[in-house]
Amino acid sequence: MKHYQTYMDRVKLPSIAHLELMEALERGVPTRRQPRRYTGWAAGLAACAALALFLGTALWWQTGAPGAALRPGSGEPAVADQNTAQPTATPVPETNTAYDPNAYELVVPTLPEGYYFTDEALDLPDLTGTDCIMICWDYARDVVYQDLTAEQMLQIFGTDDPATLATRMAMEGFTITGKAIVQDEQLLEVDLLGTSADGQSSFTLRFRPGDLPYISEQYEGYATWTENGYTVNGYSLYYDSDGDDVKEYHDRVFFEGWDTGVYFEAVTLDYTLGQNLTKAVVGKGTERTGGGFTLDLIQGKQDAEPTQTAVEHVHPILGNPQS
Repeated sequence: MKHYQTYMDRVKLPSIAHLELMEALERGVPTRRQPRRYTGWAAGLAACAALALFLGTALWWQTGAPGAALRPGSGEPAVADQNTAQPTATPVPETNTAYDPNAYELVVPTLPEGYYFTDEALDLPDLTGTDCIMICWDYARDVVYQDLTAEQMLQIFGTDDPATLATRMAMEGFTITGKAIVQDEQLLEVDLLGTSADGQSSFTLRFRPGDLPYISEQYEGYATWTENGYTVNGYSLYYDSDGDDVKEYHDRVFFEGWDTGVYFEAVTLDYTLGQNLTKAVVGKGTERTGGGFTLDLIQGKQDAEPTQTAVEHVHPILGNPQS
């Protein structure tokens, strides 16, 4: 805010522009209805529930394609359903020619010029400073961590084109790495880590077949709503997690969709980017058709449980544990 105020103090308007501005102010503008402001997580939860009741499945994606980028001047998703898409002169995203399916990192190309994302926001309650319980857990020593190839990571999203992650998942410019955690040829968990090109944003995307991934920080007061028949939970935090004296937005959601448990966290200085990433993950994981995220890297489901112990201690950033 200090930098914003300094910048605004330096702004100077040309005399003609200043005159036009003053004339516009004298004419007046149509009265706008002020939005209702909610404070506290309880109000945020109530607002989210009200939106869910009123808008149904169109909570954020009124275009019918959750998280999808839109073509310039269009209300249609950038990647249309192949069964219903009509010929169009609008350019389509180019395939990333540098893509190496056997590499152990996946570089997502930039969003094509003119594409943009819808700006409907998730109403996630801010739980910064509230109590939480820390859960210490780990898998057994005989598990195997397998690095995923770029091709395998794309398969999770149901595509073979990295450009899809830019236009559908808001991950443009991110470099993604992944690991599969396996025990006795059974898939226990899949973890994806993404880092933006400028290093200022990151995300963690974890999957567990048939159940929610194990979560270390347990909060109360998160929002819960239904999306396409699936229950979705989410909340946000705002704090400095890397010690650089700059706070970041932490958007977190967890849910089960298509028999796959999902935990996602976006950490970024850019509020809009965090929203777009989070909406896209929820949209993909709960989509009506397409099967959500795909974990067919290794057949079978987990049959081993990690050991976990509830530990009551003060969270290093967010306060005291719950009693």
